[in-house]
Amino acid sequence: MRDAIVQEARFRHLGTTPEGEQFEELVDALHHPLPSAVLYDTVLDSVIDLAGEKLTLGLLWTTAFRLAGNLPRLRQNTAVPTWTSQRDKEWVPVQIIGARRRRSQGRTKKPGYLFSFQVLAGTACPLIITKFWTDGMCWKLIRDEVGFSKRTRPPKSGAPVTRMFQHPRELINMRMLAFLDPDESTSSQPGFEKIDVTPSLVEHNHLIMDMRDRIKPEHRCPKGFGPDVPCYRCYAGFESCPAGTHRKDYTFRYCFECGNSRAAFDSELKTDLCIACYEKQSMKRRE
Repeated sequence: MRDAIVQEARFRHLGTTPEGEQFEELVDALHHPLPSAVLYDTVLDSVIDLAGEKLTLGLLWTTAFRLAGNLPRLRQNTAVPTWTSQRDKEWVPVQIIGARRRRSQGRTKKPGYLFSFQVLAGTACPLIITKFWTDGMCWKLIRDEVGFSKRTRPPKSGAPVTRMFQHPRELINMRMLAFLDPDESTSSQPGFEKIDVTPSLVEHNHLIMDMRDRIKPEHRCPKGFGPDVPCYRCYAGFESCPAGTHRKDYTFRYCFECGNSRAAFDSELKTDLCIACYEKQSMKRRE
């Protein structure tokens, strides 16, 4: 639905600054792919902030995502404007799309990851929420919640164990429900503490896990690696491999910080440091 809305609106309106009749035509284009139960005026009230704004591809994509992710509200003639604050408590589906090595704030400075969550539906769709989870929380709570096996090491028999959690980066692309709460939110992003899963979300998570296990014949590694190279250590990002645990493919070059001639770099980090040096710097205790 999101992609259909983008395709309908981009042909005549991408790059324009719609006002007056042209804005009404844009609303028509956004409204056309939606179910017949959704009224034109409801869509108009949802996208009124686009009037007089240059319609970039990014802006069109987020608008289409917001409309597609809120069909139940739109069918009830409830507008879904751009998120400005979390007014109500609501369960929303989210997907983890990024992880950055960090230490917690405060005295303890526990190691963990700052995860990025894409909101897939609800009033905050399609915002990205950042949240810190310690390594211990990932291992003791989150892995069970999203559908990983309770085992943490293979049996002595050497038999393969499916869906075994090995590293916090394996949470990338897992889906869950997050309970957005105004009391946990700020003016810049929604917040949550509670998570849950539904059978359909677990099914999605298990598919990703099976791809990474590479035990079943239909889930062979597309890059040709054997089981000795787990996905969380692979250079391939999920834009080129569905089992990836980061977005972009890593590149390899000389790092002036550590002197490694074949250091791995992540273009999403926006730094001249290789991944190893960046994480080392991020983990330094700050007084």
